[in-house]
Amino acid sequence: MKFNLRYYLSASMLLVLFLPIPGLAADNKYLTFTTSDDVKVFAEFRSGPQLSEKRLIIVAPGFAQNHATRSMQALTYWLASTADVLVVDFRGTGESPGSFWFGAREYLDLEPVFNWAQPQYCDITLLGFSLGAYSGLRACVEFPGRVDRLLLVSCPTKVEDIILSGAAFLNPLVVAFRQTGFQIEPEDDIFFSWGPILSAKPSGAELAGKIQIPCHFLVGGQDTLVYESLSKKVYTAVEVSKSWLKIVNGVHAEQMFLQDPDFFMLWVNAKIYLEYGVEKPGLITPEFPLSP
Repeated sequence: MKFNLRYYLSASMLLVLFLPIPGLAADNKYLTFTTSDDVKVFAEFRSGPQLSEKRLIIVAPGFAQNHATRSMQALTYWLASTADVLVVDFRGTGESPGSFWFGAREYLDLEPVFNWAQPQYCDITLLGFSLGAYSGLRACVEFPGRVDRLLLVSCPTKVEDIILSGAAFLNPLVVAFRQTGFQIEPEDDIFFSWGPILSAKPSGAELAGKIQIPCHFLVGGQDTLVYESLSKKVYTAVEVSKSWLKIVNGVHAEQMFLQDPDFFMLWVNAKIYLEYGVEKPGLITPEFPLSP
């Protein structure tokens, strides 16, 4: 019988999303932060392994995602094998009040998170997905010295460029979401509190030229929401340590985790541990694509 990777990946996504995850709610607690513009930001914290040197992964979700979506819950469970994990609900999403400004203000939501984390952890990684990757990048430029590295998955230059690129987001000329290279899962929150979409904001490429910490990019060759070319502009502008990995059959943002959680975690661990100078058994440097 011929092996069909498409069916394999579809089955893997179903397993990750719908099979019970043991202890999913264990060791979790909920935190609230107040931003400089007086917005209350909710976050979910999950304890990781007990290490002599404490490490934290801050997760900045993308469009239609928050701490409670099944994708983020599964991701958090897997990430907690490596470090403590904090998933942030940006303003207007999940449990956080206010309106979502599509990158114009969400970077402010991360400042109090950085202030909380910095005294407690010797190593902090920000893992951002799509618009969350943009906001994470901007936060690390606006509030430098708080985070040790950025892992940017499907990072755009800004939301306006996603629309102008002809991608699926808000584009009436593109077929329905379910027929493009990404999917809206049943528990995704597409009806969160939308604010202004086109408010002034800097380009991710402009921000990338100012970043002072290592940046690692992951893109999907079949992503029709944030085209590879947008992420490439951000990557090219980075002047410090950086890496680029394209999964040729990868789709968009957190869905690349769902496609192959083991591979995604290899990438995360390689960037955290190998850069940090720690040898961890079984690690490889995954600088190669998943071939279809």
